[in-house]
Amino acid sequence: MPTLNEISYNILNIARSGIATDDDRISMRQIKYWVRYHRALIVKQLAQANQYLEPQYFQDMGCVELEEVDKASCPDPAWGCDIKKAVIPKIITFSRKKATSFIGLIDKQTPITLTTPNVVAFAKHKKYTNKMRRAYFINDDLYVEFDNTLYKDLKYINIRAIFEDPMVVNFCDESGGCSCLSDDDEYPLPLNMIEKVTQDVIAKEIRPIITFPNDQLNDAKDVDVTVDKQATR
Repeated sequence: MPTLNEISYNILNIARSGIATDDDRISMRQIKYWVRYHRALIVKQLAQANQYLEPQYFQDMGCVELEEVDKASCPDPAWGCDIKKAVIPKIITFSRKKATSFIGLIDKQTPITLTTPNVVAFAKHKKYTNKMRRAYFINDDLYVEFDNTLYKDLKYINIRAIFEDPMVVNFCDESGGCSCLSDDDEYPLPLNMIEKVTQDVIAKEIRPIITFPNDQLNDAKDVDVTVDKQATR
């Protein structure tokens, strides 16, 4: 997969027809934002059309640390029942469902059932499923509950999901080292979707901007539209 820099520079090069200039009205930072924005839109469109989401969209967070918190999330009074909580970057949401492919133990094979807070309150009292591992989201925070004392001291879980901004997603290993993607790392976008993102960014974001007069002087100064029109008569 190409990097964010490669995708963005390709879009900029197409937009300016291969001509290098120091008077670009479009910054690389802006183009990278558009790439992230249109990637998220494409994921939602694919999901709404019930189409396959390729594995390249998903990011593996490695070992996600769990924090023990009180259910009430209030300093006083406490509810008196501790649960596990993980603070993670915002996951893309569609049709009331988070774009997750796996939430579970760090063996990446043992799942934790993703449900809702209301279901957890009743499910723990069911005869055959009261020992299940369950997780639920409240806003963007993930909460995990274990009725089995075997997992009481669990400190880490694994999450694989499609995040709104791939660049803020930490991958943490068992040694505690964490790192985010750089602009020169492979970007979580399938190769066959790069053309779609490029076309959308150019048509919907860049084309309205480049319809204004170009700076032909290449002097790092703003264009005087009046002078520019007179010069072309």
